[in-house]
Amino acid sequence: MGDAHMVMHAWYISHPCTHLIQSGLDKVHARRQANTTLAHEQQLDALHAHMTLAAHYQRPLSLHCVQSYGPLVDMLTHAPTNTTILRSNDMSPHANTAASPPAVVLHSYTGSADTTTRLLHATAHSQHMRVLFSLSGGTLRRLAPEKQRALLGAIPLDHVLLETDADGKGEVVGLQETCRMVAPWIGGGVVEGELMRASVKNATSVFG
Repeated sequence: MGDAHMVMHAWYISHPCTHLIQSGLDKVHARRQANTTLAHEQQLDALHAHMTLAAHYQRPLSLHCVQSYGPLVDMLTHAPTNTTILRSNDMSPHANTAASPPAVVLHSYTGSADTTTRLLHATAHSQHMRVLFSLSGGTLRRLAPEKQRALLGAIPLDHVLLETDADGKGEVVGLQETCRMVAPWIGGGVVEGELMRASVKNATSVFG
């Protein structure tokens, strides 16, 4: 086990409320590297290590995905489904824990409606791991209206989170504005208050 992973294990043990964020797969970044194939393989290796770590300590994993949804769907589809939860005080790197993290949160999600369905299907076999789609108004603004509506319509209300983010012009889009953008289309359309309550409920169930 590398030094970096040992440091992360130590941090998780000493900070019980720590969550692993900003992992992921980014094909655009990989293409900028001298060896694109190697860069992509390194991203896959890192994500697998992060998923294992999140599963070990039963913490949610937040990640972003850019033009790499195929490999992500494959990884989630083949994630182990057994849920032997750690029940002792042994939080060492070698303790036996669940095989999957309790939740995977896709930060600033902009996948297609088809990708959304595939991600939901990939985790439907697991009674333990949930996938949640975190939506930001700044990122959604960059999508064509048709794609935006189709994407939002494919996300069930119990799988949605809302977040703040900046659009391409650097303008921060707050939660209320994001809620106004998302509510008419999410899960067939809901009122803004219902969407905000669902987001808070989902966030609390994942992050505590």
